[in-house]
Amino acid sequence: MIFTGSNPNSEENVFFAHVKKHGGQCSSSIFSEDTLFSFIVPDEHFESSLDYLTFVLMHPLMLQETMDRGRGIVDSEFKQVAKKDEQRRNQLLASLATEGYPHGSFNWGNMKSLKDNVADDNVLHKALHDAWRDNYAANRMYVCPQGSLPIDVLESMVVRHFSKLRRSDIKAPDLTKFDYRNAFRPAFHEQVFLVEAVEKCCMFELTWVLPSMRPHYHSNPDMLLSYLIEHKGNGSLYAYLERRHWACHLDAGIDETGFNLHSMHSFFKVNIG
Repeated sequence: MIFTGSNPNSEENVFFAHVKKHGGQCSSSIFSEDTLFSFIVPDEHFESSLDYLTFVLMHPLMLQETMDRGRGIVDSEFKQVAKKDEQRRNQLLASLATEGYPHGSFNWGNMKSLKDNVADDNVLHKALHDAWRDNYAANRMYVCPQGSLPIDVLESMVVRHFSKLRRSDIKAPDLTKFDYRNAFRPAFHEQVFLVEAVEKCCMFELTWVLPSMRPHYHSNPDMLLSYLIEHKGNGSLYAYLERRHWACHLDAGIDETGFNLHSMHSFFKVNIG
């Protein structure tokens, strides 16, 4: 909805159109706690693309009559992933969350959650603008420029364009009260779940709930652990399983996606295929 026009005279998707016109590409992704906008463009068009991006972030129209089209896009994306085993697995684990923990909510939107369960479109439309007002502010964002330009030139571009953004008095939710040790009901730790796969594969997954690994990105202890478990040399777990024809694939670690890694907890998985 951010890109569906920025003022009565602007066209839709002007940012995307500008980046594409100059041989670049852009994308947006939504995670549990963050929304990511990114683009790649030749250096000579970097600053103009920053200008377009900050403009649409500051002045989105988000008209009520475009919500149906937006809901249709979200529902289409949901249908594409609804039958993927990874997403089904995520929703299964989410259903085991302790009551009141936010990671137990529906991790996607679809027509049922955004239309059938919405009694008044005016309420949804107001929620859209409230979300933009509270979150799309300078003090709620991180900006990461990368390019062959000198670092002081990149910095001056960021200051020049993003300093136009307003600040928000709304602080990010405090999630420290959600202790990872109490994040899931006993069934998560005590039961084995047998799931009929959609894809033609047989996978055995072990999942541990760890504290958030975000604060440890300098040392990445989870990556060291995953490297040791995934080792395929003599004497390794993989060599043992493969020699007995019990496995043809093994990986371990924390997927750096919004569902498996956020500020409340991390999912460390060992997958044997």
